[in-house]
Amino acid sequence: YVGKNRALELNIANITTETGPDVFASSDTNAATRKEEQFVYMKSAPTEKGPRESVRLEGKTRYDRGLFILDLRHMPAGCGVWPAWWLTDEKHWPD
Repeated sequence: YVGKNRALELNIANITTETGPDVFASSDTNAATRKEEQFVYMKSAPTEKGPRESVRLEGKTRYDRGLFILDLRHMPAGCGVWPAWWLTDEKHWPD
């Protein structure tokens, strides 16, 4: 995995803002309601030596239990992309 600065330089990770219709807005109004939404965009990039450079998104908050839901706008596919959802015990990884 590459660090934040390298990922931004390669444009393989960024925060994107989109504006679209607010599907939860009240239908009582005639005016179209718009909503801004931010999401994380990630991809990988080939290198001259062969291995692909990629990013890992890691949370700062630690949990010892819970229900975790991943809401994806688009599931990545293609060369060098292996989406994974890991919940690990850092003290025993890898063990």
